[in-house]
Amino acid sequence: MSFHGLLVSALGLHGHAHEALQKFREMEVAGIVPDKVVYTAVISACRHVGLVQQGFELFGEMKTKYGHLKEAQDVIAWMPFPPNDSIWRSFLDGCKRKGFTELAVAA
Repeated sequence: MSFHGLLVSALGLHGHAHEALQKFREMEVAGIVPDKVVYTAVISACRHVGLVQQGFELFGEMKTKYGHLKEAQDVIAWMPFPPNDSIWRSFLDGCKRKGFTELAVAA
């Protein structure tokens, strides 16, 4: 994990979601592709402070922008609330775009 990834994770774990989002975006601008640990940390940070829309947007990016469909499936599995139609629609759309029918069927 990169320094930026560690920073995003630490900020998220300590309740600094806005700062974690800012560092996450700086990572992207710098050309650093976030891994599942970083995505999990920043989405979790959003959840902790009620940034639901930002969390959904990040979830969508995780699958469509970077193709982390398996990681997206893992995030759905550990969410502390049941996934809604929007989450499933987003996940299945990503599976369709990338041709991962086995993940879609498993979902």
